[in-house]
Parts: sequence; structure tokens; C-alpha cells
Amino acid sequence: MGKVLSISTSTDEIRFKHPTYVTNSTGASPKKRQKLDKTKLEAQWHDALSRLVHDMEENDMPSFVFLASVRHVEPLSLSPQWNQTKGKAKVASEDKLSSDLPWNPPPPDDSLRIPGELILARDTKHSSKYWPAQILNYIPPSAPRKRPLYEIQWMDNNKKSIEREQFYSYEESGFGTCTLGKFESVYEDVVNDTDDDDAPESLRGPSPEPCDPPPTGPAFCELSVHEQFVYTRPVIHAILRDEYPPARAAHAKFIGGGKGRETLTKNAGERGLMDPREVERFHKLLEEWCMGRTRKGGRYPANDVHLEEEVVAGPAAEANNVVLAKNGESAFNDNAEAVIIALDAARDGDNEISAAEANNVVLEKNGESAFKDNAEAVVIAFDAAVDSANEVVPLDSEELRFDQTSDTTSTLSEASDVSDLMSSAMPTRQVGCAAYEGLSMVEKFDYCVNVLLPELLIQIHVWRMGERASMALLDEGEERRLHDLGTAEKKKTDWVFDVKRLRAAKERELVNEERKRQTVVGSTSRPKRASRR
Repeated sequence: MGKVLSISTSTDEIRFKHPTYVTNSTGASPKKRQKLDKTKLEAQWHDALSRLVHDMEENDMPSFVFLASVRHVEPLSLSPQWNQTKGKAKVASEDKLSSDLPWNPPPPDDSLRIPGELILARDTKHSSKYWPAQILNYIPPSAPRKRPLYEIQWMDNNKKSIEREQFYSYEESGFGTCTLGKFESVYEDVVNDTDDDDAPESLRGPSPEPCDPPPTGPAFCELSVHEQFVYTRPVIHAILRDEYPPARAAHAKFIGGGKGRETLTKNAGERGLMDPREVERFHKLLEEWCMGRTRKGGRYPANDVHLEEEVVAGPAAEANNVVLAKNGESAFNDNAEAVIIALDAARDGDNEISAAEANNVVLEKNGESAFKDNAEAVVIAFDAAVDSANEVVPLDSEELRFDQTSDTTSTLSEASDVSDLMSSAMPTRQVGCAAYEGLSMVEKFDYCVNVLLPELLIQIHVWRMGERASMALLDEGEERRLHDLGTAEKKKTDWVFDVKRLRAAKERELVNEERKRQTVVGSTSRPKRASRR
């Protein structure tokens, strides 16, 4: 029995490169020697070698040395086949049998969004640098031995078809660890110093006056963010009143709530090629103008269920201090409960109560004589609470049901003057339609983000494009045309910048995962050594 040899040598190369068999044809008759065909025998040997290499590639994951040594071996599908004739059994290769079965190309990677997936890709298989790209199409292989390809677009708009191993998507850790080549997006990450986000005082300054005629195109782009915002206010005010037809659909979706409002939330992030810091500045200006509130140190959280209380409680507390400073703590303590009732009545947004009714509550609680000496203090406290809620509440001295002497009436008149000065110093919010006014404070902030801010960006785009030249509302057809142009511009994306943001997010994610892993490993206590006896 012959010795069985392995398929590879000690150097991991294939052992059988050429036929090494020997045939003994000297003792055979001339008739048998004629039947013996070496060509056919060699074809059978090469076919067996092709099968052997094919099985190794499919099942054993051979090394690079082995693969380099079998480059001369023909693929199994191209290897010659032989048949035994004259009534003998016909031998067909497995490849022939498998070719009779239908072949379906493999599907694309189901974790990729095609088209549109943002990736980091390398130009060649041997390149070490990765560049931003986006997938355009999947190209399935045309034959079983061909590889599937992905058509991508580079940031310079050139296109190329590459294999899956040549790029990383966000879901892969390599997206955050691969070496990047140098590239730039359409705009820088920082905006003009005059619009720096670290200068909140500019928000509380006077609004710039619009020019007549207004600048358009390049001249409009030279204006500051605050100056540009002024030209959009007529349209924004019309949207609040539900008087701007192109935005009525978005307005109705938000007011209706449910899935319609969710749809607005998903699409609210579209900004076109506008710098995200500019968008944030527009957001702050819009919020201040609509809600009548100046903020310092950040925006109000939209998911804070105590927002309405916190917004009103600060100014109301200041009003209490006014009372204490005006009449002294001892004078206030005598009527503290009545003042609290008056302030609560003024702050109650759900119960619509007038100034006169609130004053009646105070008077009925303690009687007319209760506030005879402190009437001025009560009115100042009440006015401050009303102004803090930014509600237009009439404070006419004729409505106040005080049956007092002329001195008390004079005191109330002076208090009303003080109230007017206080309210004039505070920004007033914009009043919208009944449906908008019926929203809670939190919902109004959401309305600014999901309805008004996208519409504001649309208007900014058409102004910058030079398409709009008038602050006044135009006819419905022209407004819809401008709205469509701005919407198309807002849908454009600088996907290179988006890749940069995704890369930074992936890096932070990997750092956090590593910290968690180290925390878990570091917190594991060492097992106690067994005590020796």
C-alpha cells in the first residue's frame, strides 16, 4: 500500500504541481498501448487537482503562500472534462451538475442604506487612507466567481465601483478608528465673530432696522444673522396667525398632534448648506422674538415638565421682593396670604382671570381695610406677576373696585405708571391664532423648533438666493413659488460635513465604550486566596 502524502509541503506550498505518475506500457500488447491515451490521463489528473484546490479554498481557508503556489491551476469551472465512450458510464464534473441549478447573485449588505449611506472608503485595496464618500448603487456580480461591487461618489463628485472590504459604515468600529485623508467641507465649523455664540448680550440689544429697499442676493448675505432675521418676521408673524398658505399644512400637522407632529419633528433638522451655528443663532432670535423671553446660558429644555412653573416663578418671586422692600416685612406678613392668592391668580394660565377679578379675590379675602395701607405694594406685585407671564392684561384704574379716598386712588394711579414702565422694559411675545394660543408653554417652544424655524430657514434661503426682494407678503402664487425654491434649497446637504460629524460621534462612542469596559474590569475584585491550614 502506497504512502499518503499531504497536499502541501513544509513551506505551505502545494505538493502536486505537475503529474508525477509513471505508466508501465512496455509489457502491454500493441492493441492496449494504442488504447492508452496520455493526454486524456493528464486531463483527468488536472481535473482532480482543480477539485482538490477548490475544496481547499472553500473549506480550509488556505494561506497566502498556498494560494500563490496554485495560481497555475485552472479553476474548476474551466477545467477540461473527459468522458468514457463506447457504452461506458459518462463522468461529469460537479461543476457541470451545479451549473444546471439556477444561480442568484448575493444581495447587498442589509445594514447599508442604498442610495445615500455615508461611508469612509479607500481608493484601492492597498491604500491606508480613507475618504468621505456616499453609496449610490449596488452592482451584483454577473457570475458566481465575480465579486459584488458598490458604486460610490467621492466628495469631488467622481464615481467609482469598489468592493465591500474597501469601506466602513457608521455601524462598524473602523469608521471611528481608520486613518483619514485631508479634506474640507463646503464651509468652516466657525462663523463670523460678530455672530459668535458666546455673545448673548447681542440678543438683548435693539432689533436692527430693515433697509428700504431691502438688500438682495450677495448684499443680503453680507448682513449679520440678526439683521437677516428682521426681514423674515412678517412671514413668521403670518404663520403664527395661520395666514400664510404655504405653511398651513405644517401648522395643521402640529396643532393636530399625533403622527403629523412626529413627521414635522423628523424633518425639522433640514437646513441645506447653512452653517449649523447660524441655524442655532436664528433659533435663539426666533425664540426670543416669539416667546418674548431673553435667555442667558442656554435654551429652555423642551422636555421639562416644570417649564411653565420655572419660567413664571422667577419674576413672581421678584414681585414679592418688591412688596417687602416697599412696605417692610412686617407690613407684608399681615397680608401675606392675600398677596399669594393674587399672584397665583395672575400666574394661573389655565384659568383666564382678569386684573379686576384678581383684585376682588384679594379684597374679599381680607376686606377693603386690609389693603388700605398697602394698596400700592399689592398692585406693584400683581403687575410684576402679570408682566412676567407676558400676557396682555388690562390694568385700568376704573376697573379696580376700590372704594377708597382720593389719596388711595392717586396711589393706585402711580402704581399703574410703575407697572407700565416695568412692562415696557420687558420684551413682549407675539400673539398668534386661537389654536396657537391654546398650546401650552412647552408646546409653543416645540412649535418654534418644528414649524417656525424650518419656515424661517426657507425664507433666509430665498433672500440669499436673490429671489425675494420684499418684506411684505406677496400674492399666494408668488409666495408658493418662493416657498418651493426655499424648500428645495433647504433639502440640500453638505454630506461631507455630515461625515465629519458622524466620525466625531463614532469616536466619542468608542471612547465611552472603552471607559465602561475599563470601569467593569477595574471594579472586579480579586478572588481571595484560600487560607492555609
